[in-house]
Amino acid sequence: MAKSRGSAKAILSIVAIVVAAGVLYWYFGVQVGDNPAIQRDVEVLAIDIETGEAVEVLKKKGETFPLKNPETGEETLWRAYVNYKGRFLFPARPGTMVTSCPITGDPEVGGASIEEHKDYPVEMPPGIQP
Repeated sequence: MAKSRGSAKAILSIVAIVVAAGVLYWYFGVQVGDNPAIQRDVEVLAIDIETGEAVEVLKKKGETFPLKNPETGEETLWRAYVNYKGRFLFPARPGTMVTSCPITGDPEVGGASIEEHKDYPVEMPPGIQP
């Protein structure tokens, strides 16, 4: 009986370690990965809120949105998000958490990627017109 308790404790310990490792991976790989102070330099898709154009730009380690437009030198580039259902891009005000599209209300949204979404049209939310 004592031997089976020891085995159960060992199994429970292993499960706890695996779960803890998974939580740490998720936290540091996914959540903290969005922290600009931890990221590396990366090409991103942003939207110029003055012109309404999608722009590919290098976001350097430590930079935060809004980014400077390399053509104008002005901090007018906001992070681009994609509405998966409507197949269009929209900007999000820096510092806001995007959980739905501000134009349609659709919850199927996410960060836009250059590879997949650069040719999508841009729609500007109400109150953010070029």
